[in-house]
Amino acid sequence: MAKFLMPSQDSARIEFFLRQALSGVRLVNQSGRSSYRYRAMVKEMMRLLSQSGRLSRFIASWQKRLKATPDQLHLLSLLRFAYEVKGDHDKYQAILVHILQRRPDEHSLLSALLFSYETYGKYKEAIALLNKLYKHSTNKPKDMALRLGDFYVHLGRKKMALAYWKKHFAGCLKLFSQYPKFRCGFTVGDRVVLAGMTQQALHMYTSTLKASSYRSDYQIRRALRFLIAKKDFAAALKVFERGTSRHSLHYLLTHKVQYIGILAKIYKGMGRAKKRRTLLAELVWNNYASHWGAQRAARILREAGYTIGAEYCYWQALWRSGNTARIGSYRNLCHFWHMQGLGRLCDGEALRPGGLTDWKSRFSLAKELMKKGHPQLALFMLRKAWPKNPKEPKLLYTLAKLSLRVGREDDARQFTELLAGLPTLHQHVSRKRMTQLRRRLRSKQRKAVVKVSSRRGTRLGRLRWSAYIPSFCTPSKRKGGERCKQDDKVIRCERHVVSFGKRLYTNDCRGRLFALGQQSGKVRWSYALPVLPYRKELPVSSSFQNRFKTAPFYRQFYWIADMKIHKQALYVAAFSSRFERVRDWGAGFHEMLHILKFSAKTGKLLWHYKSKGDFALGRLQFGHGLLTYRGRTYKALSLATGKTQWEYPLAGGFGGWLFDEKPLAPQLAVDGGFVVSVLGRWLLKVDPKG
Repeated sequence: MAKFLMPSQDSARIEFFLRQALSGVRLVNQSGRSSYRYRAMVKEMMRLLSQSGRLSRFIASWQKRLKATPDQLHLLSLLRFAYEVKGDHDKYQAILVHILQRRPDEHSLLSALLFSYETYGKYKEAIALLNKLYKHSTNKPKDMALRLGDFYVHLGRKKMALAYWKKHFAGCLKLFSQYPKFRCGFTVGDRVVLAGMTQQALHMYTSTLKASSYRSDYQIRRALRFLIAKKDFAAALKVFERGTSRHSLHYLLTHKVQYIGILAKIYKGMGRAKKRRTLLAELVWNNYASHWGAQRAARILREAGYTIGAEYCYWQALWRSGNTARIGSYRNLCHFWHMQGLGRLCDGEALRPGGLTDWKSRFSLAKELMKKGHPQLALFMLRKAWPKNPKEPKLLYTLAKLSLRVGREDDARQFTELLAGLPTLHQHVSRKRMTQLRRRLRSKQRKAVVKVSSRRGTRLGRLRWSAYIPSFCTPSKRKGGERCKQDDKVIRCERHVVSFGKRLYTNDCRGRLFALGQQSGKVRWSYALPVLPYRKELPVSSSFQNRFKTAPFYRQFYWIADMKIHKQALYVAAFSSRFERVRDWGAGFHEMLHILKFSAKTGKLLWHYKSKGDFALGRLQFGHGLLTYRGRTYKALSLATGKTQWEYPLAGGFGGWLFDEKPLAPQLAVDGGFVVSVLGRWLLKVDPKG
């Protein structure tokens, strides 16, 4: 009811229902029901109080009541979530410490506090707290040594961290059950690998595999990926051999294709090119048990650069698909063709009865097309006949020849390799023809890829300057200077470019702003928002994990909502967002909004507005000496000081989350106020004086 009444601004009724909801939440806690339900409801109440502007008043009343009853857990819980929603992290951490000193057995509260310490870089405080609370206690947290090792690594004390991790690992090997023993040992090994100590991690991995009869493919593959990322391919190969010793290579090819992709990366890192080619060739010609296995093999071959083999595996996935999955499999094949520049092959022919006819009739039709000067159409005709006859020498030779003719040298090289691997090659294609094909392929590779025509009107434009500003870049030290890490290149965000005078202004995903000279392209000044930390994914054990399974580390980044020039000042609206989990369920998104004002000439920061739990969508509007934006509420800031002048609540969109309702509210500055659209049905005009 309080949420429903938010747009009406009926303060008395809103406050009445919020107080009723808070009393109901206390009854939920006293009844002994799920603690998840209690935490989720309290957090939602705090967000409503924050949106209605009453959170500070409620906090003051709770603090007065707490002085009379300092040990009342319900009041402490209310203040804990209130400070978290408000963004006052110091008081939030102090409340958690206050609760833990009275109830040190609440390990869930300890996890929340340590997560907060780690988020804001307070590693020394976390170590001091653990030693103070549990140094002489008999009821220590099971992962205390593991956590201490994590904190010491952040402080740069790797030897101390390794000592605590070894202590925790020794406790892992003493566990009786096989599954916890395996999971605990590999978790410690992953931490050691990420700290850069791969040889110690190799010892932990092999010891765990010896001591435990249980095997988790997910954790083994994750450990292998960590070792490959650290470029210790020899250690990765040993873990691979020990972890997959129960299965033959044929079994891995048929049922666990992901291991083959990892083994190919290991061979590539170790320089074993011949073994890698043989392994990928077996991946192409393997007879898969289901269309899922064929699709995984296609993705592995595509990442390895074997596009022809990937296309054949996509065809295998299509043939093994049932009626329901057939359209989806053909869509994957079409997407692959579009990526290769062969989008015209997606005509739906394979889904019709009799679509793949006899290859000989297609071959004769392709010859006629080649005689009439249409090699591209001939190539399209044969590319669909080849998957049904993948080892026909004449067909492979013609495909290699046509691919070379239309300028697809990479495809021609792969068709030639497949052709050379056939045992009956020279019974159908002479040695002379094969030699000519290889010679033409080598001569094509020596020539320039791009040719500029000499005709008038086709000359290339002249490049004045270029400035490389990646969307997201974590610098890594390499030879020749700092470069961007490979895993950062997949992250993209909206790029804004505005101009003023002789300056260009742009941004990246890390919250960095750059001013460039229009004539030279050089960076004149830059500004960076606070660095967002890496987030650790907390372990969960339910079906929810399968739906939202991601990497164990994920990164926050900034969304730049808008960037505008107004009266010789640059205004930037940026917000960060992260998804939060409470036990086995999601509790919604947490945002942090930043609105900044700079002098467009000098780059001097004039003011910086911050708002916890808020975001900005659409464009910023200026008028009547105010800056307005739409987020969880419709808010106006003073252009001179950046302080909040007034705000107007907005209803959430239909189907919005209980914890994350983003309004759909375009806005415009007009004479006599601001006009804002709510839910696509209402137009509201707001007075500029609030």
